Parts: sequence; C-alpha cells; structure tokens
Amino acid sequence: LGKVNESKKMVLLQKSLCVLLTSIKEGWGLVATEASNNGTPSIVYNVDGLRDSVVDGKNGLVCRRNTPKGLADKIIELYERIPVSATSCRDVAEPYTLANCYSDFIEGLNYAK
Repeated sequence: LGKVNESKKMVLLQKSLCVLLTSIKEGWGLVATEASNNGTPSIVYNVDGLRDSVVDGKNGLVCRRNTPKGLADKIIELYERIPVSATSCRDVAEPYTLANCYSDFIEGLNYAK
C-alpha cells in the first residue's frame, strides 16, 4: 500500500489478524504497541525492543527462533493453541500513552542528574 495516513493505518491494524515483525534490531516495537492498542496481536522476533513491547501470550507471541520457520510456527500457535484476545492486547498497550511515556522520560532525565 505504500505510505498511508494515521487513520488508514489504524483501520488496517484493526482489520488484521495479526502483525508480523521480523526486525533483527529494534529500538522499541512501536508498531506492536499500536497494533495492541487496536486489539491486534503481534508475532515478533526475539530481539530487544520487540520482546519489550510484546508480552508473550498476552498481546502476541515472541519467536523462539528468529527464522521464517520460527515465525510460521508462532502463526500456527497463535491461531490453533493460544488465542490472544483483543482485550488482552489493549490491556498491555494501555499504559503507553504519550503523557505516561513523556512523564517516564522526564523522570529518567531527572534521575540522571
């Protein structure tokens, strides 16, 4: 689809069965948090950032092996064995508001002084 605006992105996330994130390096899995906020689980590679934004079994699944086969196994697991609810996804994402993140950031800066 190329670049889409924010409202279209939210519609796409809400319609998706899951989001697959295969980054091998990630600062923070913002897309996983956005997906969770829209009730959509993520399946992610086990790397910093992604495993921080996905609580395994709550708002998605974290791969054991960062391979296409590991990803495929988790897709099957998500839909055959471990249902992840939209409510559970939203519960994990709820604390990550702009106001909360900003407050935590400022607190971290003050701690560093």
